[in-house]
Amino acid sequence: MLNTLKTTAATIALAATTLTASAIAQQTEGLDTSYITAEMNLPAEDVLALQQVVYRLNHALDEADYALYGSFFAEDGIFVTG
Repeated sequence: MLNTLKTTAATIALAATTLTASAIAQQTEGLDTSYITAEMNLPAEDVLALQQVVYRLNHALDEADYALYGSFFAEDGIFVTG
């Protein structure tokens, strides 16, 4: 019985992964994604500034500081879940 449940769970997980991959492929079909691998010709200061923003965003989420996280997008931004 336990092996059957494990096999069923693995089959469901594989099917979900396959369906998700298929849906993503359909959504991105025909889109120009060359910008993803394009070389960035930004000054080092800009790259560091962008990295700091990403680090601060992640830190805000890690610390559950949703007021800080929302403030990245608007001065009076709020983070709403649900």
